[in-house]
Amino acid sequence: MRFNKRIKSHHLGRKLSSFMSGSKKLDEILNSTGEREQVIYIHIPYCSNICSFCNMNRSLDRPKKDYIDLIIDQLKYYSESNRFKTSTFSSIYFGGGTPSILSERDLYKILDALHSSANLEPDIEITMESSLTDLNDEKFNTIRSSGVNRLSIGVQTFSNDGRKFLNRRGDKDFAYNRLKYIRNSGFENLNIDLIYNYFNQSKAELIEDLKLIDELDLAGFSMYSLIIMNESELGKNLEKYNINRSSSRDREFFDTVLEYSKNYEYLELTKRVKKGRDEYKYIKQRLAGKDTFPLGAGAGGSIENLLIMNPIDIDKYEYNVYNPENVNGMYFKDDYFKYKKAIDTIQLLYYNPNILNDERINEYFKTLENENYLYKEKDIYKLNDNGVFWGNNIIDSIWNIVLEYEKALSL
Repeated sequence: MRFNKRIKSHHLGRKLSSFMSGSKKLDEILNSTGEREQVIYIHIPYCSNICSFCNMNRSLDRPKKDYIDLIIDQLKYYSESNRFKTSTFSSIYFGGGTPSILSERDLYKILDALHSSANLEPDIEITMESSLTDLNDEKFNTIRSSGVNRLSIGVQTFSNDGRKFLNRRGDKDFAYNRLKYIRNSGFENLNIDLIYNYFNQSKAELIEDLKLIDELDLAGFSMYSLIIMNESELGKNLEKYNINRSSSRDREFFDTVLEYSKNYEYLELTKRVKKGRDEYKYIKQRLAGKDTFPLGAGAGGSIENLLIMNPIDIDKYEYNVYNPENVNGMYFKDDYFKYKKAIDTIQLLYYNPNILNDERINEYFKTLENENYLYKEKDIYKLNDNGVFWGNNIIDSIWNIVLEYEKALSL
């Protein structure tokens, strides 16, 4: 086997100094012309409950009274720029944290501002991450009537023992019945997160989760093998649990997911959907290199070759919103985005060797083909199930090939 330890996330820290070209003013980039499809990401770094596995930048505090006003004012700043005015938007994503922690009033305000400020495509996809306990009937009706047409719900598991371990609120019946209510209302694009291979999870519990997903006729589900981060509650108390983190058990549970989700197909490495029900435009467009306007504290994005990260500290974020002329981003060379755009397609389970025409990478793919991680179809490499399981390792290995070459050039 080429890989021994499975990399479970594509959020990898890479030393990209060889691609950096110094900092540049955000104002300078916004004064250019976009004239292309772009996306918007909105970050709500607040939760009413912290999952035991979570290490994200979020707070149990309620959002500051004027937090939504800060987001709307940053949106106004963007909307007055040439680049924003000459662009259209086909997807918006509310992430967090838990965006549904916001009040109905605040949710309406920000959605109304988006409709008023941006050139939205008629078939725009607007996704909101949510918990079931925060999404009461009033909030659901508010966001639905305001254009949210895709929901991503953090269920993780229906098992009562599993929900307790992962610190999810509400039992199996509550989660199932709440999802059933949303589906029966006619809401089509309903997705959930599924975590497998957690502490003491049995294969029978996983199979039950998958049967309920299909029974509820959900549009799709994201599948994540439990990642234990040092900063999470689980990571800080790991000695309490005898968690089997071997790749063999991971593979056994991964294969079980595939076996019991035959009515679903791959959309990306960690996503299975019912055909025609969930396009997930946002992730496809980001992977295709579309510009992403970041809104909110802790939001990250890129405009042209400029990578932008809003401060997670609310006071620092507020300063940036009202002093945008002082905001800088890290400017990257064209080569970085050329490689990134090509390599990111692996997350969508394919790679076209003709895009980069890079001999080193092409040789590596021939090796992967010989070792049964992928196959070739009309000159395009496509990942098989084995390749999907080890997909993040493949991506990491290719980036290492690229970075070693770039480092050698800079010496």
